Amino acid sequence: MTDTRSTFGTGGVAAATIHDHLADPFMHVVAWPGRRVDRPLLGGDVVVRQPLGGIRRSFILTAPVEAGAREAEAIDVEALAAGRPGSVSIGLCGPDRLLHRDLTVIRPLGEAELDFAAETLPPPTARPTIRTGSRGPAVIDAQQRLNEVHADRRARGESGIADCPLATDGIFGAHTRAATVSFQRVAFPGQPSERDGIIGPRTWTALLARTGRRPGPSVRQLNPSRWDAILRPLATGRTVLRAGNAVAALIDGNATFNAMAADMGATSGERDFIYLLGWDNFDTFALGAASSFRDIYTAAAGRGVEVAAMLWDQFGIVTAADRSATEVVNHVNALRGGKAIKDDLTTNHTTASTVRLAIAAALAGLNHRLIPVIFRIIEPDIARLTGSHHQKVLVVKRGEVLVGYCGGIDMNPNRVRVVDADAGQPHHDTHCRIIGPSAHDLLSTFVSRWRHHPGSSRFGGLRGDGVPVPAAIASPSPTDAPFGGPLSVMIARTFNPVHPAPPLVVAERGIKPALLAAIANARRFIYCEDQYLLDLDTATALIAAVPRLEHVTILIPGNPITDVPFGKEYRRDFVGMIDALLPGANRAKLGVFQLTTSQSAPTFGDHTYVHSKSWVFDDELAVIGTANCNRRSYTFDSEVDAFIFEDNRREGDTRPTFAQRYRMALWQHHLGVGASAVTNGVASARLWRAAARPASARVIEFDHRLPTGFTSIAGLRQAVMNRGADRLRDIVDPVT
Repeated sequence: MTDTRSTFGTGGVAAATIHDHLADPFMHVVAWPGRRVDRPLLGGDVVVRQPLGGIRRSFILTAPVEAGAREAEAIDVEALAAGRPGSVSIGLCGPDRLLHRDLTVIRPLGEAELDFAAETLPPPTARPTIRTGSRGPAVIDAQQRLNEVHADRRARGESGIADCPLATDGIFGAHTRAATVSFQRVAFPGQPSERDGIIGPRTWTALLARTGRRPGPSVRQLNPSRWDAILRPLATGRTVLRAGNAVAALIDGNATFNAMAADMGATSGERDFIYLLGWDNFDTFALGAASSFRDIYTAAAGRGVEVAAMLWDQFGIVTAADRSATEVVNHVNALRGGKAIKDDLTTNHTTASTVRLAIAAALAGLNHRLIPVIFRIIEPDIARLTGSHHQKVLVVKRGEVLVGYCGGIDMNPNRVRVVDADAGQPHHDTHCRIIGPSAHDLLSTFVSRWRHHPGSSRFGGLRGDGVPVPAAIASPSPTDAPFGGPLSVMIARTFNPVHPAPPLVVAERGIKPALLAAIANARRFIYCEDQYLLDLDTATALIAAVPRLEHVTILIPGNPITDVPFGKEYRRDFVGMIDALLPGANRAKLGVFQLTTSQSAPTFGDHTYVHSKSWVFDDELAVIGTANCNRRSYTFDSEVDAFIFEDNRREGDTRPTFAQRYRMALWQHHLGVGASAVTNGVASARLWRAAARPASARVIEFDHRLPTGFTSIAGLRQAVMNRGADRLRDIVDPVT
C-alpha cells in the first residue's frame, strides 16, 4: 500500500490536485504520475487528468486493465455531464509502463485490501504488509487483534501488550508500532530480528493463531464523508456539491404533502414566492383534513406571494393529467401576480418535427392503410410524443428561509388514496425537503426552465431570479433534519435545451455519471427502489460491483401493475443479463423484490406500486429524485436527483448516518419490523429473503423469467412480444 503522506509532493501536478480527495483514509492512489504501473487497474477506478495549467478531467474505467496497458476504455465524466457521448479510449502508460505524468488513478482502499464478501479468511500471506503510515481496514483488523491478545494475557495474569488497548482508528501510528513490537517480543522470543514493528506474513500468522475473531463488515466504520472525494470530480457546470444543508427524507404522500402545505402556508408578503415544476398536477384534492393545494397557494397569492408554475404539456395527448395541467395554469395565471406555463419544449421539439407530425396525423385520418408508411417516414419524430418534463420540484421562500423539494411524488391524489382500483395505489414513493445552500440549486432548476421557455418573457422577471445562495447551516434543527446533519447535497439533472438558450440553460447529463460512480465505489451493499429498472449500462455496472459487495437489494413494482410498454421484457433483459454473467455465489447476492399483500404469491393490493426513485450506498450515500433507472431518465427527459451524505462525520461517531436512517425507515416500512432489526444494512438484508422473512413483511421475490421456445402458445406469444420490444425500445426508452 502506498503511504500517501510520505509520497505526496513528488508526483507532479495531478498528485497535488488530488490531495484533497485523500483526506478519507479509505481512499488511496493506486497509480501515481510518472511511476511504473505494476498491478492491474479495476473497473470503477477513477483516472484524474490534470495537465499543467489545464483543466482537470475525470474518467471512470469501465473494465479491468492489465498492468502497464497503454490505453483503457472509460467513461468521460465531464462529457456525459455536458450531454456529449461519454464512452472514450484514454491513454494510460508509455512503452516503459510509466503512467503519464498528468494522470493519477484512485480507488476505494477496501477493494484492494479486504474482501468482505469472502466466506473464509485470506491466508496470512495474502494479507497486506502494514507498517507506520499504513491506513485502512487491515490496520483496524490488526489493532483489534492486538487488543484481543492484550486482554487475553491480562486475564491470565500475564503482562499485557505495550500501548494497548489501541484506538481502532485504522491508522498505523506510533502506538500501533509499539504494540506490534511488544507482541513480536512475545510471539518470537529469542528472535530480535523479528521485532521490526512491521506486520508481515509471519506476524499475521502469529496474530491469527492467538485470536479467534473473524473480521466482517463491522470492521469498516461507516464513513459517509468519503463520498465528497468521489462526487466532487463530477460537480461540473451546473452540477454543484454544497455542504451545510438540513435535509428531511419523506416517505409516501401524506408526509410529503403535509410538509409542503406547512411551508406554503408560512409564506407572506412581497418577497416570498412559491415555484412548482410538475409532471402532472391535480391540485384540488384535499390534504387530509386540511385545504387543497389550490386553496393554499391561492391564499398565498392573496397575501402578496408570487406563485409560478411550469407543468408538462403532453404533446398530442389528451389525458386527465393534461386537462388538469391546463386548468391549473389558467387558475394560476388568473391570480394576482400569478405566472404559469404549459411547457412542451421537450427533446426533439423542432418546427420540422411539428410539421411532419401534423401532416402524419392528417394522412392517417384519411386512410389508415397509410399508417405503416407514415410511421417509417416520421419514426425519428415519434420520440417527441414520449419526451416529458419529469422534474417534480417545489421551491418556497418564506421570510429568510429558502426551502426546496424534489423526488418522485407528484401532486396527485393517488399518493394518498386509491384512485384507480387494482393499480397498487396509493403509491409507495419518496421525496426530500432541503433547507440550506442546495435549496438554491433546486431554485436554479426552476429558473433555468423558466428562462428556456419563450413564453416566460410575457410575465416579466421572477422574484427568485437573483436570490443569493443561502449560508451553510452548522447545526440544523431536528425538525428540519430529523436524520441528523449538516449534510452535503449534490443536485444533478437531465435536461435538453431545444433552442439557443440564455445563460444558465445548458444541456445536462449529471445523474447517470454520478450513479455509475456511486455503484463503482460501493464497498458493502447497494439498495435501490425504482419504478422501471431498464437501463443496461446500470446492469453492467452492477455486474462489476456485486463480487466485492455483501448484497444488492432492489425493490420494483410487479409486472402486472407496471405501466411502461414492454416493461416485463426490458426487466427480463436487465436481471437476466446479471444472472447470466455472474457466477452462482455472486448471483445469490442479488435480490430483486416486489411489494405484495400476500406472502404466498405476488398480490397487488393497496400500496404495492413502487414509484420511488431512490438509492442507498453502504448506509453512507442516499439518492432521492425523479430519475428512473432507464435511458429516458438519464438522457432524454427532464429529471433532477439529490445525492446526500454527511459533511464531516467525526472519527468514532457510531450514530446512524442520514443514509442509514433513511434506509432503516424504508425497510421498517416494507418488512414491518422495528428499527433495531434493520440497523445493520448488511446483516438485516437476510430479512428480505424467504427463509428469514418476517410474517409482517410486504415483499416477495420478483421473477424476471418469461416463456421461451416455440412449442407452446405462451412461448409463441412471448416471441411476438420480444420482437416488438426490440423494435420499439428506442421509442419506449429513448436515448439522445
